[in-house]
Amino acid sequence: MKRLYPKWVHQAPAMLRGLVEARNWLLAYVLLILTPAAFLLYSYYQKTSVVLEQEVTRSMLQTIKQTGINLQYQLDRVRDTSNSLFMNPALYYNLAESDDAYPVDVAKNLRSLLGVAENNENVFRVRLFVDDTKLYAGEKINFFPLESLKLRPWYAQVLEAGGSLVWTGAYLEHYIDRDDAYVISAARMLRTRGCTTGLSGCWSSICPSKSSAVC
Repeated sequence: MKRLYPKWVHQAPAMLRGLVEARNWLLAYVLLILTPAAFLLYSYYQKTSVVLEQEVTRSMLQTIKQTGINLQYQLDRVRDTSNSLFMNPALYYNLAESDDAYPVDVAKNLRSLLGVAENNENVFRVRLFVDDTKLYAGEKINFFPLESLKLRPWYAQVLEAGGSLVWTGAYLEHYIDRDDAYVISAARMLRTRGCTTGLSGCWSSICPSKSSAVC
C-alpha cells in the first residue's frame, strides 16, 4: 500500500529550484543593473557637488570682491572730503583767529565748513580738536580741547604722519547728542602759523563719522 504524502512535499524540489533561480536572477540584477546604477549615481553626485562647490566659491569671491570695491569707493569719498577740508584756506584762517575777535563768529564759520563735509553721507561727524584756551573748545559736538586728543591711542601715529591721512581700527565712540556708536577714524594733523600740533578724525562705515583736530 502506497504511503500518501502532502502535496507540497512533492512540489518542494520545484520550489527550491525556483528559489535558486530567483536568487540567481536577483544577484544578476544587483550586479548588472543596480550596482552600475549606484556607481553612476554616486559619480554624478560627486561631480555635481564639485561643480556646486565651485559655483558657490566663485559667487562668494565675487561678492567679497564687489564688497571690497564698494568699501574702497566709500573710503575714497571720505578721503576726498578730508582733502577738500584740509586744503580749504578758510579753515586755517578761522583757526588762526584770536578769541578776542568775535569767537562766536569764528565758531559759526568753522561749523559751516564742517557741515559741508558732513553732507557726505559717508561722513558721520567732523571733529576739530583746538587749543584748550579757545572759548568754543568745550562745545564737545564738533569742537574739542586738544588736550583730550592726547588720550587717543592713535595720537602719536597721527603726529608721525605729519599731515597725511591715518585710518584707525574700529572703536566705541561716545557722543553727548546721540547714542554711542562703533566707528573708525580718518585722522590727520593740521598746522597753522607757528603751530605744530595735530588733527584727528573719526568716522564709521555703519554710521560714518569723521573728525579733525587742530591747535
